Amino acid sequence: MNTAPTQPLFVFSLLHAESVECLDLCIRNFKLFAAPGDKLLISTSQDQVDEGHVQDPDIFIFKSGPRAAHGSDLLRSHIENWRFAQKTFYKGNENYLFITIASNSLFYRAYDKSAVLQSMAVTQAQAIGDMDGWQYE
Repeated sequence: MNTAPTQPLFVFSLLHAESVECLDLCIRNFKLFAAPGDKLLISTSQDQVDEGHVQDPDIFIFKSGPRAAHGSDLLRSHIENWRFAQKTFYKGNENYLFITIASNSLFYRAYDKSAVLQSMAVTQAQAIGDMDGWQYE
């Protein structure tokens, strides 16, 4: 019996406000480098993109209203994507990692999930009152 822990699902949150061509490039790039089964949640403010723009079980597109290119509008849209991820992918003990990415960022190689998770490990947790800097390596 294999009791090795499974790696968490990686759920990427992308905010789109550029051209349809730019969105298509982001989607192709994600599909080229993402681990099988990982998800891409796209919040778009563009009228020419609808929720049926792409037929892929790993990609979800949501319409949003106009938003500023910085500040709380961006945070609010990522939080909306996070809420969708909570309802859709978190099922009790199953684990997922929510990752925000910019629409002008592209993967240039496949990511190593084990290395990503290891880089996030806390080597020695300290009480918050004893901390004088960042707790992660």
